Amino acid sequence: PEKSDIVDFEWEVEAAPKIKGLLISEVVDGTLTEGQPKWVELTNTGEISLDLSEYSIGFFNNGSSTLNGGESVGLNGIINAGESVVLSFETDNGLDNSVFFNVYSFNPDRYIPRSFNGDDAIVLYQGHASGSGEDALIQDQYGMIGVDGTGESWEYKDGFSYRLSSTPNYGGFEEENWLIGGRGSLEDLDGEALGDR
Repeated sequence: PEKSDIVDFEWEVEAAPKIKGLLISEVVDGTLTEGQPKWVELTNTGEISLDLSEYSIGFFNNGSSTLNGGESVGLNGIINAGESVVLSFETDNGLDNSVFFNVYSFNPDRYIPRSFNGDDAIVLYQGHASGSGEDALIQDQYGMIGVDGTGESWEYKDGFSYRLSSTPNYGGFEEENWLIGGRGSLEDLDGEALGDR
């Protein structure tokens, strides 16, 4: 399958997005042990290649206003215009040897040994962020910083959300830009769960 088809939904980059650049295009908290596979897709909606080393990704767990681990995670590599990268949040156990690979039959672009849950805010930064994240520029985000997503309309525990529009809201989160599967949405996908927790 193509990376954009991972949960049987195709996310397309619009021909002429109003705002161009790197954004979060999909988030997944799986139904297997410890919420695996757990991943985030980033998409370059611009017209030129981007250096991912200029960006980082961070998580605000359980309503915290401080980044998980005290700082964001730096990225690397080049992402070409119109392309996506998939970040899997599990330990890298080698080529073709991960929960992500066992479920989707291909390897993600990168493994990151940090965790988040389906009630946590995810933030994409320009630069490296620490503490509250105010020392870096928010490029895009999913969920609300400082809000525990449990029971909120954007919760994605055992579920997924993917962007409907390639127009990111810099500095905030707008639900209308997303198809939010909601809590447990992966358990009902194609009539069966990815696994038991």
